[in-house]
Amino acid sequence: MESKKLIYLFNKFTSGKATLKEIIELDSALNEDKNELSAKKIIEDEWDGIRTDEFAHIIINDSKKIYNGIISQPQHKIIRRKLWLQVAAASLILLVCGYAILHFQGRNDLVKTGPSANILPGKNGATLKLSSGKIINLTQSAGPEIVKDSGVSISRKDDGQLVYQMEQADEYKQINVLSTANGQVFKLVLPDGSMVWLNAASSLTYNTTLLEGGLRNVKLVGEGYFEIAKDKKHPFVVESKGQKVTVLGTHFNIRSYQEDMSIRTTLLEGAVNVSSTSGNCMLKPGQQSIFREGKIIVSTVNPEQSIAWKNGFFEYENDDLNTIVGDLKRWYNIEADMDNIPAIKFSGIIPRTKKLSEVFKIFKITSDINMQIREGRLEVTK
Repeated sequence: MESKKLIYLFNKFTSGKATLKEIIELDSALNEDKNELSAKKIIEDEWDGIRTDEFAHIIINDSKKIYNGIISQPQHKIIRRKLWLQVAAASLILLVCGYAILHFQGRNDLVKTGPSANILPGKNGATLKLSSGKIINLTQSAGPEIVKDSGVSISRKDDGQLVYQMEQADEYKQINVLSTANGQVFKLVLPDGSMVWLNAASSLTYNTTLLEGGLRNVKLVGEGYFEIAKDKKHPFVVESKGQKVTVLGTHFNIRSYQEDMSIRTTLLEGAVNVSSTSGNCMLKPGQQSIFREGKIIVSTVNPEQSIAWKNGFFEYENDDLNTIVGDLKRWYNIEADMDNIPAIKFSGIIPRTKKLSEVFKIFKITSDINMQIREGRLEVTK
């Protein structure tokens, strides 16, 4: 793209007058490697006339413009290409924030995060505990075949995902536990072909043959996204903290972290039955159940938000800061002071590939929330 066109789009963006289409066009141009030097020079040349408080106001307005563009799509029929374009538009705000912050270095209004906040994001990794008690570090192990355990071959594909394949039936129940630590995510293919993505600080416990009393039964701690292979004769059951989700073949997400004080089950495709000792309910695509204090409440949601983590984003829609800090703790493997977090809500999209220091700067510019690492712990103030 020519420099004149870049300058034109950038000035429209910083004046708050850019349309969603122009924001997307600018994002595409700035993300091209060949335009990197031009983009930095334009920002250096054009930025001095803009105050940080004005820019924060522009950022908020453009965030709303992007957000409104997303929710204006028919609920539960969001066209993936359009959603991707709007996510790209949101990334422009983060990109320009990053350039702008670098430009502000040395000025009094620079956001100070400290060297200890320059923490890298999480990555693919997990540990596998076999029925024998042997523990395999899947981050460090090499080679496609990892182990054979009681008639089951466990191997790893080039993309890192773990695959179970039945070689012979075993009359004994052999339990495996796949666990992710803070800062890790992992994908697993079960013996029936079902796929599970584990978020950070999560675990999945399962029989290597998967079958147990005619059911395909697993236990989840933390958060996981499931794409279940169809098998009408053997329902798939996910147990988590007093809740059971029973399916025949479908796509859904379960968030069951201990600190959340609730379990959120979100259905993307098919149908699931959510049950507890106090009752049960059937979910339709686009519905979410919240299990708290023995009760199940069902609401209509944007299901794509629940699996943003799987697609490489933190996505929030009027979520409280406690939830967000909990996510940052797990993904960046840090401790946090949870007792004094301001009682405020936040909406936005943040790539999970950002360094922690960049996340701090984004919150400061867009919402005036101060985050810093002090004595090894994350502190949040407003």
